Amino acid sequence: MYGRLPWLTAAMVVLIALSLMSAAAAAGKESAVGFEWRDWLPEFIYSYFFTPDSSSSATETADLFRGALDPVSAALEARSLTQVRASEWPGTAFDLERELVRRREAAAALVLLTDENRRIPQATTRPFQLVLPALGDFSAFADMAVRFAPFEERRWTRNTLQDLRALPAGTPVVVLIDDAFSAPLAGNLWWQPLTVLRDSLELTFVHFGATETLTKVPTGITVLQALLGDGINQEYAAQALFGAEPIDGRLSAAIDDRFAAGAGGSRPAIRLGYTVPELVGIDRNQLLAIDQTLNWARRQRAIPGGQVLVAKQGRIIYEKAFGYQTYDRNMPVRVSDLYDLASVTKSAATTLSLMKLFEEEKIALTDRLGDLVPAFARAPTRHLRIDQLLAHHTGIQPNIPANEYLRRYRELFAAERSDSFPYPLGPNRFVAKEVVQGIQKNLTELPPARKPFYQYSDANFELLREVVEWTSNRSLDNYLRVNFSEPLGLRRLVFNPAYLYPADHLVPAGVDNWMRGGELRGFVHDESAALLGGVAGHAGLFANAHDLAELFQLLLEGGTYAGQEFLRPETVARFTRRSTFNHRALGFERLASSAPSVIRAGASAETFGHTGFVGTCVWADPEHDLVYIFLSNRTYPDSKNNKLIKLGVRERVHRIIYQSLGTYQPEAA
Repeated sequence: MYGRLPWLTAAMVVLIALSLMSAAAAAGKESAVGFEWRDWLPEFIYSYFFTPDSSSSATETADLFRGALDPVSAALEARSLTQVRASEWPGTAFDLERELVRRREAAAALVLLTDENRRIPQATTRPFQLVLPALGDFSAFADMAVRFAPFEERRWTRNTLQDLRALPAGTPVVVLIDDAFSAPLAGNLWWQPLTVLRDSLELTFVHFGATETLTKVPTGITVLQALLGDGINQEYAAQALFGAEPIDGRLSAAIDDRFAAGAGGSRPAIRLGYTVPELVGIDRNQLLAIDQTLNWARRQRAIPGGQVLVAKQGRIIYEKAFGYQTYDRNMPVRVSDLYDLASVTKSAATTLSLMKLFEEEKIALTDRLGDLVPAFARAPTRHLRIDQLLAHHTGIQPNIPANEYLRRYRELFAAERSDSFPYPLGPNRFVAKEVVQGIQKNLTELPPARKPFYQYSDANFELLREVVEWTSNRSLDNYLRVNFSEPLGLRRLVFNPAYLYPADHLVPAGVDNWMRGGELRGFVHDESAALLGGVAGHAGLFANAHDLAELFQLLLEGGTYAGQEFLRPETVARFTRRSTFNHRALGFERLASSAPSVIRAGASAETFGHTGFVGTCVWADPEHDLVYIFLSNRTYPDSKNNKLIKLGVRERVHRIIYQSLGTYQPEAA
């Protein structure tokens, strides 16, 4: 099954590679966030020395985000899946008022001098090359840029131009120029040789400092001018590059005959960016209570760790990771790590897909199950309507009809994948094809209630998954990827991530030695979703807080995000307001009915979102333009641990956020 080179040869190649990279590390500082050898070497070894057979799940999922990318871009995209982001937001302010002044100055000083080809905002869906001067610290730019798109970092050497020439036509290349660190290099013009690439590559220059040398930049190259090359200006320039910060600055004075006084283009902010809490009226010290609450929850062993994100007015003001992936304290949680979202899947995958199908007029909310899905044409539940299923107003049983397969697990699970056992269940566990087929058949035999009534039910959303897949002719995960996660650049919003990411990027939701083969890293915790191959309508989606926040910010913005309309505002309003059946919305929970204490703390009654069994939640408040994400694995190692729920940790954090609103007022001048 495996083996491209003998193991002895493989070991020799690895040792040589390590020696070369150790020498490189000694010669120059490694990037904090680029593609260091620690990130890509394991993947290189796997991809080069192993050749999975055609039945491998890894083979099937390898092209998840690659599409029609050329081989170089595909390799870079693959590396992005192993990229780690540990930096948190916001940092400590030693002189708050001075920091706020500098931030306002940095934002106002961004000037888009030339952009004939509309390369700003740069797409987050494509990897890019980041070219840096031989000297200087550009970690702030890299730390911010990595939040939006993957890149390969290159320090300028005499070989850089030759390496870039070998890239495929149209590759985005961002060049950072800081005169403070460029002076010893060819009279500040070290970057000039790169200009010959303007016809083959998408060149963007981000320049810090005095602008005189920019008169030598030829046409066809996008130029973004920033104030200085310090950390704050680097952060703002990186955000502006991707449309996370508006650009509206103008030159205060002419630069020779090339740029007139007042020159500069404008670009709006089109996606979630980062700002400090004070700039949206929140004293960051008030948010320290979130840190205290999470650390208290950890001491109570309610959770081993977690992620919390808060976005206000289209800006992330708080993004932190807490604790460890497990109680053994071996692996700290990072903000880039993926969590099992559990029932948040109902909103973030199934409902979102149905909203799109509704807009495409492939379904109507009053359509009946039996009219949309041929397998249910004569089923007892054929009369159930889409809107009833979305609002859990059917009265059908809460659980998925799968118990018979749990009893027969020894004959229906295998340690290796094959045509008969194609679906992932857990580490070295695969489930028989007949299990998925059997559960789907059982769904067609579900007994209906005599009269529809409200009862929360995973089965409702399995029936809705059938609707998505029959009407779109795509699997649920594929439909979500094509219509949302891929065009949004959400690389960390996926099903079955065990076949995409290194294990240490995946926070385990539990341990199941009996049926699943051990620790569940990247395998869905929910047993019935696992029996369906990890892609289910009620569970199975994984994400980090950042990518989930982008999805719900899209909903807050009425379906238009990153300059693209994904959904119409009236569709978003129709699905997120209270249904005509009960207290729920269509596919979403409403905070007014599930957390009244947070409403009393100031949340809008129109706040919508969802919670998840493993200890997750997402809430979006249209009135306050606020998104709150809480991710944890309270079910590790045992789902009987319900301390998170008893202590009300998620609600405590949510209340702290609302209590912090309006707590900062700028000092009078």
